Amino acid sequence: MRIFPGWPVASSLDSDLEAGKVQVSIFPLGMEANTTRYLRIWQAGAVKSPTLFMTAQGNTVIVSGAVTSPLVAQNLAVLINGKAYLHAAQSTDTITSIATALASLIAADWPGTTNAGPVITVPGAFEIVARVGTSATAVEEIRRQKRLIQITIWAPTPDARKIVASTIDGSLADTAFITMPDFTEARVMYHDSPMTDMLSKARIYRRDLRYFIEYATTKTREAAVVVDAKVTRQDRVTGIDISVTDY
Repeated sequence: MRIFPGWPVASSLDSDLEAGKVQVSIFPLGMEANTTRYLRIWQAGAVKSPTLFMTAQGNTVIVSGAVTSPLVAQNLAVLINGKAYLHAAQSTDTITSIATALASLIAADWPGTTNAGPVITVPGAFEIVARVGTSATAVEEIRRQKRLIQITIWAPTPDARKIVASTIDGSLADTAFITMPDFTEARVMYHDSPMTDMLSKARIYRRDLRYFIEYATTKTREAAVVVDAKVTRQDRVTGIDISVTDY
């Protein structure tokens, strides 16, 4: 069986049918409608896997992994007793230089903080959280449309047509949504399934499966994964900040 987009080439179709093979062509028809109805909201898509890692153990933080080339953008955060210390990985970094940079930041508030290679030690700290964040592809839907797609089975016998058509139709009928390359969901809706036997003398048995596919037109951008969220408390009367806490 041969499956392809577009319309079959007559010579190729004749050759396959003569050899007892089935062709399945997939072709978008002219019927299309604008179905835009959702708010334009940025949504998180695929998140890149980190190449750096941090583990908090007692009053130490261990940096591991490696900085790769090309550089995978990564933000490293150490939260100590509700305050965050952050370092953005550079192409020249190593796990030791990352630990040194973080230890230097932490030492401003926690004297005695040191690092031995990739291991950071913070004397007296009672709550340490370590996080590594990469970036994600953010997706915004800017339009939605519904289009009629025709799947045509070209078979050398009625039985071959029936087997192939029932297999494809059964699978699509059981599918409500399919995931698109941009991670949005496209809705699958059955329309009709005409059968053509006018070409039976030429040993061509045809059946069309027509489904509406409702899908989104989107735009994308890269966005950093949040590793530190700040919550600010204000005085209800004066509006002056009382405290800032990292989470």
